[in-house]
Amino acid sequence: LDRAANYPGGIPTLTNNSEYSVYIKGNIDDINGLIYAISNGGVYTLTADVIYTGQAQFSKDTTINLNGHTLQSTNNVALVAANGATLTIEGNGNVKAQEACVMAFDGSKIVINGGTYTSYDNFIFGTNGTNGRGENTITINAGTFNGNIQSAGYVACGVYVANNDTVLINGG
Repeated sequence: LDRAANYPGGIPTLTNNSEYSVYIKGNIDDINGLIYAISNGGVYTLTADVIYTGQAQFSKDTTINLNGHTLQSTNNVALVAANGATLTIEGNGNVKAQEACVMAFDGSKIVINGGTYTSYDNFIFGTNGTNGRGENTITINAGTFNGNIQSAGYVACGVYVANNDTVLINGG
């Protein structure tokens, strides 16, 4: 599926009605590519820096290879795994956020296999503090993590675990 192809009848839809697993593989080179990945899940390679407002919330299993580029939210949490999805982040590159870099809630999983993570206000990775949004798992296998404070009322912490969640730190 080529998002830039200008299909005359609109963008095609892929529906898997088979018993086989099908996933989408592609590149993220702008905000539209990020929105497409959020909506569809799959395996993606970042091919340009993408700076956005708000948060990128994934409800489908998704893998992102940072590929030497940056994903940055200028006013919120950068990447969120929600509704039982698994979000895997790999490769060299950066995730930057005004608040948390990576967050999980509602029984989701995050796997971090590399990259540099910088939070300007709040924690670097963690879970949602609302009751009932737990049962998440965060696994850190590699990466560099930098917490900062720019605004009053925040704490520069690395990990924020708020519910019946599990965090496994194997490296980084």
